[in-house]
Amino acid sequence: MVETSEKRAPPRRDWLAIREAHRAGMSLEGLALREGITLQYLKDGLGWVERVSPASKTASLKVRLEAHLEAAEAALARGETADAEKRARAVSALLKAAMSVDDWARLAEIARKTETSEAQAHAHTREALLEELRRRLSRLDATASRD
Repeated sequence: MVETSEKRAPPRRDWLAIREAHRAGMSLEGLALREGITLQYLKDGLGWVERVSPASKTASLKVRLEAHLEAAEAALARGETADAEKRARAVSALLKAAMSVDDWARLAEIARKTETSEAQAHAHTREALLEELRRRLSRLDATASRD
Protein backbone atom coordinates (compact mmCIF):
# COMPACT_ATOMS: atom_id res chain seq x y z
CA MET A 1 0.00 0.00 0.00
CA VAL A 2 1.20 3.50 -0.79
CA GLU A 3 1.62 5.88 2.10
CA THR A 4 0.15 9.24 1.25
CA SER A 5 -0.59 12.36 3.17
CA GLU A 6 -2.99 15.19 2.59
CA LYS A 7 -0.14 17.34 1.24
CA ARG A 8 1.98 14.86 -0.71
CA ALA A 9 0.86 12.85 -3.71
CA PRO A 10 1.98 9.37 -4.58
CA PRO A 11 5.09 9.91 -6.72
CA ARG A 12 5.48 10.32 -10.49
CA ARG A 13 1.92 10.16 -11.70
CA ASP A 14 -0.40 12.68 -13.29
CA TRP A 15 -3.24 11.83 -10.93
CA LEU A 16 -5.58 14.48 -12.31
CA ALA A 17 -5.24 13.01 -15.82
CA ILE A 18 -5.77 9.52 -14.41
CA ARG A 19 -8.92 10.70 -12.60
CA GLU A 20 -10.21 12.32 -15.80
CA ALA A 21 -9.60 9.10 -17.75
CA HIS A 22 -11.52 7.16 -15.10
CA ARG A 23 -14.37 9.68 -15.17
CA ALA A 24 -14.41 9.38 -18.97
CA GLY A 25 -15.21 5.69 -18.58
CA MET A 26 -11.89 3.87 -18.49
CA SER A 27 -11.93 0.98 -16.04
CA LEU A 28 -9.72 0.94 -12.97
CA GLU A 29 -8.09 -2.26 -14.20
CA GLY A 30 -7.36 -0.72 -17.60
CA LEU A 31 -5.88 2.38 -15.98
CA ALA A 32 -3.69 0.27 -13.70
CA LEU A 33 -2.38 -1.68 -16.70
CA ARG A 34 -1.80 1.49 -18.71
CA GLU A 35 0.10 3.14 -15.86
CA GLY A 36 1.96 -0.04 -14.89
CA ILE A 37 0.79 0.07 -11.28
CA THR A 38 -1.26 -2.17 -9.03
CA LEU A 39 -4.99 -1.73 -8.68
CA GLN A 40 -4.67 -0.88 -4.98
CA TYR A 41 -1.99 1.75 -5.71
CA LEU A 42 -4.32 3.27 -8.28
CA LYS A 43 -7.23 3.34 -5.83
CA ASP A 44 -5.03 4.94 -3.17
CA GLY A 45 -3.84 7.58 -5.62
CA LEU A 46 -7.36 8.37 -6.81
CA GLY A 47 -8.47 8.59 -3.18
CA TRP A 48 -5.71 11.11 -2.54
CA VAL A 49 -6.76 13.18 -5.57
CA GLU A 50 -10.36 13.18 -4.37
CA ARG A 51 -9.32 14.43 -0.91
CA VAL A 52 -6.99 17.11 -2.25
CA SER A 53 -8.99 18.23 -5.28
CA PRO A 54 -12.62 17.11 -4.98
CA ALA A 55 -14.49 16.59 -8.21
CA SER A 56 -17.98 17.85 -8.86
CA LYS A 57 -20.77 16.54 -6.67
CA THR A 58 -21.94 14.28 -9.49
CA ALA A 59 -18.48 12.76 -9.88
CA SER A 60 -18.15 12.39 -6.10
CA LEU A 61 -21.48 10.56 -6.00
CA LYS A 62 -20.26 8.26 -8.79
CA VAL A 63 -17.08 7.48 -6.82
CA ARG A 64 -19.10 6.71 -3.68
CA LEU A 65 -21.49 4.48 -5.61
CA GLU A 66 -18.56 2.62 -7.18
CA ALA A 67 -17.00 2.06 -3.76
CA HIS A 68 -20.25 0.66 -2.38
CA LEU A 69 -20.74 -1.52 -5.45
CA GLU A 70 -17.17 -2.86 -5.30
CA ALA A 71 -17.65 -3.71 -1.62
CA ALA A 72 -20.87 -5.57 -2.48
CA GLU A 73 -19.14 -7.50 -5.26
CA ALA A 74 -16.23 -8.38 -2.98
CA ALA A 75 -18.61 -9.63 -0.29
CA LEU A 76 -20.41 -11.74 -2.87
CA ALA A 77 -17.09 -13.17 -4.11
CA ARG A 78 -16.22 -14.12 -0.52
CA GLY A 79 -19.56 -15.93 -0.25
CA GLU A 80 -21.06 -13.43 2.18
CA THR A 81 -24.41 -13.12 0.45
CA ALA A 82 -26.17 -11.35 3.33
CA ASP A 83 -23.50 -8.64 3.45
CA ALA A 84 -23.51 -8.32 -0.34
CA GLU A 85 -27.29 -7.92 -0.33
CA LYS A 86 -27.12 -5.18 2.33
CA ARG A 87 -24.49 -3.31 0.35
CA ALA A 88 -26.45 -3.69 -2.89
CA ARG A 89 -29.53 -2.26 -1.15
CA ALA A 90 -27.41 0.71 -0.03
CA VAL A 91 -26.35 1.32 -3.65
CA SER A 92 -29.97 1.10 -4.75
CA ALA A 93 -31.06 3.55 -2.05
CA LEU A 94 -28.31 6.01 -3.05
CA LEU A 95 -29.43 5.85 -6.67
CA LYS A 96 -33.09 6.35 -5.73
CA ALA A 97 -32.19 9.34 -3.54
CA ALA A 98 -30.18 10.90 -6.36
CA MET A 99 -32.98 10.35 -8.87
CA SER A 100 -35.58 11.79 -6.48
CA VAL A 101 -33.57 14.94 -5.96
CA ASP A 102 -32.98 15.24 -9.70
CA ASP A 103 -36.74 14.95 -10.26
CA TRP A 104 -37.40 17.56 -7.58
CA ALA A 105 -34.86 19.90 -9.16
CA ARG A 106 -36.49 19.50 -12.58
CA LEU A 107 -39.94 20.18 -11.13
CA ALA A 108 -38.60 23.24 -9.31
CA GLU A 109 -37.21 24.58 -12.60
CA ILE A 110 -40.62 24.18 -14.24
CA ALA A 111 -42.31 25.85 -11.28
CA ARG A 112 -39.90 28.79 -11.48
CA LYS A 113 -40.89 29.38 -15.08
CA THR A 114 -44.58 29.72 -14.30
CA GLU A 115 -45.69 32.97 -12.78
CA THR A 116 -48.37 31.35 -10.64
CA SER A 117 -45.79 29.12 -8.92
CA GLU A 118 -43.31 31.91 -8.16
CA ALA A 119 -43.79 31.70 -4.38
CA GLN A 120 -43.35 27.92 -4.33
CA ALA A 121 -40.22 28.08 -6.49
CA HIS A 122 -38.34 30.05 -3.85
CA ALA A 123 -38.93 27.29 -1.28
CA HIS A 124 -37.60 24.63 -3.63
CA THR A 125 -34.37 26.13 -4.91
CA ARG A 126 -31.75 23.92 -6.42
CA GLU A 127 -29.45 24.59 -3.45
CA ALA A 128 -32.07 23.36 -1.00
CA LEU A 129 -32.56 20.24 -3.07
CA LEU A 130 -28.83 19.56 -3.27
CA GLU A 131 -28.56 20.01 0.50
CA GLU A 132 -31.39 17.49 0.93
CA LEU A 133 -29.48 15.05 -1.31
CA ARG A 134 -26.32 15.51 0.76
CA ARG A 135 -28.28 14.90 3.96
CA ARG A 136 -29.89 11.75 2.57
CA LEU A 137 -26.61 10.42 1.17
CA SER A 138 -24.84 11.01 4.48
CA ARG A 139 -27.58 9.14 6.31
CA LEU A 140 -27.43 6.27 3.80
CA ASP A 141 -23.63 6.14 4.01
CA ALA A 142 -23.81 5.98 7.79
CA THR A 143 -26.36 3.17 7.55
CA ALA A 144 -24.27 1.26 4.99
CA SER A 145 -21.07 1.56 7.06
CA ARG A 146 -22.80 0.19 10.14
CA ASP A 147 -23.85 -2.89 8.16
